[in-house]
Amino acid sequence: MVSVAQKTLLFTITTIFYALTAQAQQVNNKYYNPEKLIYNVELNGISVGDATISYTPNKQDKTYKFFAKAETEGFIKNIYNINDSINVYGFIKQSSFEPINHTVKIKENSKKSHRTAFFDYKNSLIRVQNNKEKTSEDLLLLNNAKDIFSTLYELRFNTDINKINANKDTFYRTIQFAHKTVVNKITVSNPYNLTFDKKNEVKVRDVLIESKKVRMHNISKEQIAAIKSGENKPEDFSENLVKKDNYKFKQNIKVVISSDSKKIPLIIKYNTKFGTFKATLKKYEKQ
Repeated sequence: MVSVAQKTLLFTITTIFYALTAQAQQVNNKYYNPEKLIYNVELNGISVGDATISYTPNKQDKTYKFFAKAETEGFIKNIYNINDSINVYGFIKQSSFEPINHTVKIKENSKKSHRTAFFDYKNSLIRVQNNKEKTSEDLLLLNNAKDIFSTLYELRFNTDINKINANKDTFYRTIQFAHKTVVNKITVSNPYNLTFDKKNEVKVRDVLIESKKVRMHNISKEQIAAIKSGENKPEDFSENLVKKDNYKFKQNIKVVISSDSKKIPLIIKYNTKFGTFKATLKKYEKQ
């Protein structure tokens, strides 16, 4: 059960880049600068392992790859054996990222899963393939929802930090497996000084994140054919979305980011009923 929170933290570390990063600009070399971030993760003050995120663009064919990994280490591995990874591949198009596929591998004690999402933005569809069971499901992909990594880096390269309105909510939509999209709400504080790592004083901002889930149903082959033929628009089948208001926003994440052009998450705290996860940046690499 704790592993679910550990996995969520892997997504959470990336979420902060989403609405809070570099200055607005057209596609330039910044899109083609690879980087890697490594975090030490603690649960209730006990170190449980590392989480890593890497971004690898290819300027020649205008593609990009994301890789994220979370793994428990040491004695805690005997209790919570976690080895999760996420891969994303897509195209860099002008000032946006367009994912092609998104693969998640989960290895958490006895729980194992391996799924890949394939994006079809032309027809607003997404196919989720269960690589372990050799099955697949089709869903509507409304509002141009993307994986969390493509979303966060797109906004990272197109958001002017000087124009961020402190204490004003920002909304964005991302996809998750298990038939859900997630609507996230971010509130950013004014900058302040913080002593980081017990020695360095840096200017930072607090970021509070609230999320709510919207569950979706499958779309039939007949409906897919109607969309692809132009007989119907994707939104004509929006009843496939379960419209429940009881999926309310819940605040459980607080992140401290550097208040500069990079907007690097320095500390991430994620509260669960099992305790508090804390991820602290220990290494940032330009590759």
